[in-house]
Amino acid sequence: MRIREEQQLNLIKDDVLALAAVVQPILLGVLYSLNKDIAKGLGGHENVPLKMLARVYKPGDGDCGICFEYAVHDAMNEVTAIGV
Repeated sequence: MRIREEQQLNLIKDDVLALAAVVQPILLGVLYSLNKDIAKGLGGHENVPLKMLARVYKPGDGDCGICFEYAVHDAMNEVTAIGV
């Protein structure tokens, strides 16, 4: 299992950036939980279009759900910790 971790380095001072700071780790968690063969067919994880994330996910992809839950939990903790 590969664990990805990211840190928010700067304070977030506007609502749009705060929303992006919460959504980005969620989308990255879903993206990197995709089956490697599926991602490879779309040009690799770095080239999977955002609109394809929901289409390439299939029920039973176990890791996708847990990655989503951890990303939401961490994003909310980070936003709360910086006072947004």
